Order: sequence, then structure tokens, then C-alpha cells
Amino acid sequence: MSSPSHARQPGLRDQILRECAEMVRYALSSGRRVPAALVQTVETARLAPAADGSDLAALAGAHERLAKLVAPATPQALVLFAEEEGRERGVLRLPGPVRLVRRMALAALVSVGLFIVSSLSRYVNVSSNSGDVLDLWGMRLLANEVFWLSSAGVGASFAMLFQVNEFIVDRSYDPKYESSYWIKFLIGVIAGFIMVALIPLDAVEGAAGSAGGGASAPGAPARPT
Repeated sequence: MSSPSHARQPGLRDQILRECAEMVRYALSSGRRVPAALVQTVETARLAPAADGSDLAALAGAHERLAKLVAPATPQALVLFAEEEGRERGVLRLPGPVRLVRRMALAALVSVGLFIVSSLSRYVNVSSNSGDVLDLWGMRLLANEVFWLSSAGVGASFAMLFQVNEFIVDRSYDPKYESSYWIKFLIGVIAGFIMVALIPLDAVEGAAGSAGGGASAPGAPARPT
């Protein structure tokens, strides 16, 4: 007995036909030269499907040629984008072609909001961020930790949106890697928090000063005494 998830999957012919149709639409709309025979094969299969599936071989051949024609775009991504465009968009729905982009944009907005709110706190100042985290406690520690986490969240979400944008533009996005993007996002937040919380700003400035040797750069004006 098959599981419900397998029962909802379309047949092989339906999947090939749907992908072929989206590839033809994408190729034609982007100005690529599509052989008339391919368009005719796909349209014939869509309007007058063979009952015995005898047109499956012709569809498979058209699918192979179309996949090469639209590369680097992938058939799966084109179908996904078409389904997303066909869905109703509510008032509160964030803009974005796929679910990952919308949720990552929401994470970025939340991080920016927390960053702005926490930066208004009187507990977040230069002295708090330049010392040791072990010297803080209570509300001062909480306010600074929220500030550090939100800062890391802004950077991590920006990096993930920038990375996924490349695959969105060339229509090669694969939803199976969605969990991988969220793992990278969490790693970025954790790494950013650790760097800020456990590496005091004084130590970074001291290391930079030691590396520079305190000497002025060649050609730079001398500092007034």
C-alpha cells in the first residue's frame, strides 16, 4: 500500500509535460531560438495526450533538448517559480519568488528591528562593547547580548540573501538546499555572536596597534603632538 505522499505525486508523463511547457515558455519569453518542432511536440502532447502513453518517448526527447536550451535554468526551478507566481498573495506576504527568500527576508527584518531597538538602550554603549562579557550582568548583559545577536543576524541574513540571489536570477534554485541555507544562517549568527562576545574590542585594537607598530604609513602626514 502506497503512502499518501507518493499518491499525490504526478505521473512521469505529467511531470515531463509540465516541465517541457514551462521551459518552452521561459525560452520564448527570454528571446531564445526554440525549434518549431519542439513547440509542436509539447503542444500536441498537452492538447491531445495519447491514451497509451505512446508519446512519452517524444516528450522525453523534447525535454532533453529543452533542458540544454534553457541552461543554466533547471526544469524544476522553472516549475517552482511558475507555481509561486500562480499563488494568491496576501497583504502581509513578503515579496520574494520562493519561500526561502521570503522567510530569510523576514529574519532580516526581525534582526534589523531588534538591532534598532536594542541600540536605543542606555546599557548598550562603547564601554559595554569594549570590555569583557564576564564584566556584565543583569539587564546590561541582556541588552548587549540582544544587540550582538541582532547584529550577527543582520549580517548572516544578508549573506544568505546575497548567495541565493544568484540562483534565483539564473533560475537554477533547488529547494532541497533550503535547510542548508538555514544551517549557514545559524552558523553565521553563532559565529558573529562568539566573535563579539568573547573577543573584546580592546584586544582587537591592541592587536592592530601592535601589527602597525605605531608608525605612520609612508607618505602620511605626521600626527600633531
